[in-house]
Amino acid sequence: MQKKTYYKSIDSVIEKTLKLIDDRRNGIINPISSGWSNLDSVLDGGIEWNKIISISGQSGSGKSVILEQLKYQLLSTKDTMALSFELEMSGIDQMIRFLTRDKSLTRKEVFQSEIENFSIPNSYLVEEQVTTKEFTEIVASFIEDNPNKNIVITLDHILLIKGTGGDKAIIDEFYVNLVNIKRHFEAQGRNVLYLILSQLNRDILAKDRISNPMFHYPMQSDLMSSSGIYQCSDYVIVAHVPANIKGIGEFYGPPHKGFPKGLPTKIDKHKCVFLHIIKNRFGDPSKMCWMTENFKYSKIDEYKFREE
Repeated sequence: MQKKTYYKSIDSVIEKTLKLIDDRRNGIINPISSGWSNLDSVLDGGIEWNKIISISGQSGSGKSVILEQLKYQLLSTKDTMALSFELEMSGIDQMIRFLTRDKSLTRKEVFQSEIENFSIPNSYLVEEQVTTKEFTEIVASFIEDNPNKNIVITLDHILLIKGTGGDKAIIDEFYVNLVNIKRHFEAQGRNVLYLILSQLNRDILAKDRISNPMFHYPMQSDLMSSSGIYQCSDYVIVAHVPANIKGIGEFYGPPHKGFPKGLPTKIDKHKCVFLHIIKNRFGDPSKMCWMTENFKYSKIDEYKFREE
């Protein structure tokens, strides 16, 4: 019986590392733009394949809008397909949201318009609630059924994965399996990106945090239920809309360059959406991107502050 060898020479990894550096330097491999230049800057030029990006936030923070906007941006790149687990919103509701963004119509206007037949190529969805095991099997099957394609996997709410043992146990199991999927297909040379939505707990709404601007910003302990989200993700992005929190008022957070009272919670009547990068496995985990909500058209717009 042949004995299985679990180890290998580090030289094989060094060779792959040098090739990656050469390919990046020579422009053969480039990060993919997120569609927001300020987020691309924080992510060292854009999004790389074979990463787990967790997007968290309170209800109404725009996290699902961010997920969808990001997914369609990625789908616009060559040879890319998406599989979306739509466990919270129905596929029809997602298509209405797509039309509001694509055609700059409100939801009401969509229903009052004559919409011609439309399609979203290379996009597939799962609407049934699944267990971690079923999720793993479906994802693996989709990737294997579409060789030579880049794959984007999205999940619209981690808490809707079925399981036993409570939220923490379900989330921990899910993320451990997600890391295994990622490493398995990365070893095969596949390009796969995983975008997962999660919720914040209610700690960020505590009175002592609202009253003290030094504690306005979200942190690791604000993530719902599980340390697995933070430990297993390559990036953790928290979408935060301070104008939605009673008691914060006109200004958010501690004094900021150009803003001695803190950052404004609204710009031209639009609520500000702050994307806090609370984990970046490959860089500075304390960066923040400034956006404004355009939820009327199911969009998040980039805000480019220019100092006078």
